[in-house]
Amino acid sequence: MATQGEKLVAFYTGHNAANYDSMMEKEMEKYTEDFEFLDKKLPDGDLVDTCFGSGHMLHKLEQKYPERTLKGIDISPDMLKVAQGKCKRAQLSIGDMTQPLQDQDLAGILNCFSIHHLNPGQPQEAIIQWAQALKPSGCLYLAAWEGEGNIDYGSHDMTAYFWPEKTLEQWLTDAGLNIIMKRTHFEKEMEMNSIYFIAQRT
Repeated sequence: MATQGEKLVAFYTGHNAANYDSMMEKEMEKYTEDFEFLDKKLPDGDLVDTCFGSGHMLHKLEQKYPERTLKGIDISPDMLKVAQGKCKRAQLSIGDMTQPLQDQDLAGILNCFSIHHLNPGQPQEAIIQWAQALKPSGCLYLAAWEGEGNIDYGSHDMTAYFWPEKTLEQWLTDAGLNIIMKRTHFEKEMEMNSIYFIAQRT
């Protein structure tokens, strides 16, 4: 039986990787205000995207922070190729967001719409690891699908989970992070609730 990681690698290949890249072109505008708020809170230092996907987030950070070291990991080789065509300076590599980060004392960590792919217990463990990798006043930017139950991937052999707002909040605060921004948004096309946090290490 394939592991969740193997399923993700198989899913985000070829056509699906290209479709995700195209979708993100339309999605980036909704992050503008979040990134403006994040900019006011970030200390000096490096930034890491723990699941960079198509590379849109890191590309935006490249433009905004030419002086910062930017790094990213993703489990999908095909998404790595897509991101490499977009990101000119960020250091990209294959990696698993559930594993401890090699870098510590980070100014910021991003994880956008990927923890729904983690099995119960894993998101909380990952958030703890990310919090520990932040320097004092460092920030975690977390975006997730909010709710309860499983996310429907149709005919694809994929298990994915909604996570309740209160559960996400608890994970962040239990990890020693202070939630300094939270917003929710109803995605009409997908009929799903999205939720966005900026949480700062005290």
